[in-house]
Amino acid sequence: MNKEKIILPFERTHWVIPGKLLAGEIPSSSKRSVRKQKVQNLINMGFDTIINLMEPNEKTFSGKLLVDYTSDLRDYAKSMERKVTVYYFPIKDLSETTKERMKEIIAQIFNDI
Repeated sequence: MNKEKIILPFERTHWVIPGKLLAGEIPSSSKRSVRKQKVQNLINMGFDTIINLMEPNEKTFSGKLLVDYTSDLRDYAKSMERKVTVYYFPIKDLSETTKERMKEIIAQIFNDI
Protein backbone atom coordinates (compact mmCIF):
# COMPACT_ATOMS: atom_id res chain seq x y z
CA MET A 1 0.00 0.00 0.00
CA ASN A 2 1.37 3.43 -0.98
CA LYS A 3 0.82 5.97 1.79
CA GLU A 4 1.46 9.60 0.96
CA LYS A 5 3.05 11.68 3.66
CA ILE A 6 0.59 14.23 5.05
CA ILE A 7 2.14 17.67 5.11
CA LEU A 8 0.98 20.04 7.84
CA PRO A 9 2.18 23.59 8.57
CA PHE A 10 2.87 22.80 12.24
CA GLU A 11 1.94 20.39 15.04
CA ARG A 12 -1.59 20.19 16.39
CA THR A 13 -3.19 20.88 13.02
CA HIS A 14 -5.10 18.51 10.75
CA TRP A 15 -6.77 18.56 7.38
CA VAL A 16 -10.56 18.75 7.35
CA ILE A 17 -10.59 18.92 3.55
CA PRO A 18 -7.10 17.99 2.32
CA GLY A 19 -5.38 20.91 0.61
CA LYS A 20 -8.30 23.28 1.29
CA LEU A 21 -9.41 23.43 4.93
CA LEU A 22 -7.10 23.04 7.90
CA ALA A 23 -8.11 23.04 11.57
CA GLY A 24 -6.03 23.25 14.71
CA GLU A 25 -4.38 25.51 17.20
CA ILE A 26 -3.49 29.10 16.44
CA PRO A 27 -0.10 29.78 14.82
CA SER A 28 1.29 31.30 17.99
CA SER A 29 4.08 30.69 20.45
CA SER A 30 5.78 32.62 23.22
CA LYS A 31 8.97 32.12 21.20
CA ARG A 32 9.00 34.59 18.31
CA SER A 33 11.09 32.32 16.09
CA VAL A 34 8.55 29.49 16.46
CA ARG A 35 5.62 31.86 15.90
CA LYS A 36 7.24 33.29 12.76
CA GLN A 37 7.93 29.80 11.40
CA LYS A 38 4.31 28.78 11.92
CA VAL A 39 2.90 31.77 10.03
CA GLN A 40 5.52 31.41 7.31
CA ASN A 41 4.54 27.76 6.87
CA LEU A 42 0.87 28.72 6.52
CA ILE A 43 1.58 31.37 3.90
CA ASN A 44 4.08 29.20 2.04
CA MET A 45 1.43 26.46 1.84
CA GLY A 46 -0.94 28.94 0.17
CA PHE A 47 -3.30 29.86 2.99
CA ASP A 48 -4.88 33.28 2.59
CA THR A 49 -7.68 33.13 5.17
CA ILE A 50 -7.64 32.37 8.88
CA ILE A 51 -10.73 31.95 11.05
CA ASN A 52 -9.64 32.85 14.58
CA LEU A 53 -11.88 31.63 17.41
CA MET A 54 -9.74 33.07 20.23
CA GLU A 55 -11.05 35.53 22.74
CA PRO A 56 -9.10 38.78 23.17
CA ASN A 57 -6.50 38.27 25.90
CA GLU A 58 -7.05 34.52 25.95
CA LYS A 59 -4.66 32.54 28.14
CA THR A 60 -3.13 29.10 27.96
CA PHE A 61 -4.24 26.40 30.39
CA SER A 62 -1.20 27.33 32.50
CA GLY A 63 -2.40 30.95 32.70
CA LYS A 64 0.02 32.58 30.25
CA LEU A 65 -1.33 35.12 27.79
CA LEU A 66 -1.42 33.76 24.24
CA VAL A 67 0.81 35.87 22.03
CA ASP A 68 -0.91 37.53 19.07
CA TYR A 69 0.50 36.20 15.80
CA THR A 70 -1.20 38.59 13.38
CA SER A 71 1.60 41.15 13.06
CA ASP A 72 4.08 38.39 12.17
CA LEU A 73 1.54 36.97 9.74
CA ARG A 74 0.90 40.29 8.03
CA ASP A 75 4.61 41.22 7.91
CA TYR A 76 5.53 37.94 6.24
CA ALA A 77 2.56 38.05 3.87
CA LYS A 78 3.54 41.57 2.81
CA SER A 79 7.16 40.51 2.24
CA MET A 80 5.87 37.70 -0.02
CA GLU A 81 3.43 40.07 -1.76
CA ARG A 82 0.49 38.04 -0.49
CA LYS A 83 -2.74 39.09 1.18
CA VAL A 84 -3.98 37.16 4.20
CA THR A 85 -7.32 37.89 5.86
CA VAL A 86 -8.03 37.02 9.50
CA TYR A 87 -11.67 36.78 10.61
CA TYR A 88 -12.43 36.85 14.33
CA PHE A 89 -15.26 34.85 15.86
CA PRO A 90 -14.32 34.68 19.57
CA ILE A 91 -15.64 31.70 21.50
CA LYS A 92 -14.96 31.31 25.21
CA ASP A 93 -12.52 28.44 25.61
CA LEU A 94 -14.09 25.11 26.58
CA SER A 95 -17.60 26.43 25.99
CA GLU A 96 -20.30 26.32 23.36
CA THR A 97 -21.31 29.11 21.07
CA THR A 98 -24.80 29.95 19.86
CA LYS A 99 -26.36 28.28 16.85
CA GLU A 100 -26.46 31.68 15.11
CA ARG A 101 -22.75 32.28 15.74
CA MET A 102 -21.89 28.81 14.46
CA LYS A 103 -23.87 29.52 11.29
CA GLU A 104 -21.81 32.73 10.83
CA ILE A 105 -18.55 30.83 11.23
CA ILE A 106 -19.58 28.05 8.85
CA ALA A 107 -20.81 30.58 6.29
CA GLN A 108 -17.45 32.39 6.43
CA ILE A 109 -15.52 29.14 6.06
CA PHE A 110 -17.51 28.03 3.02
CA ASN A 111 -17.35 31.50 1.54
CA ASP A 112 -13.55 31.22 1.51
CA ILE A 113 -12.93 27.63 0.35
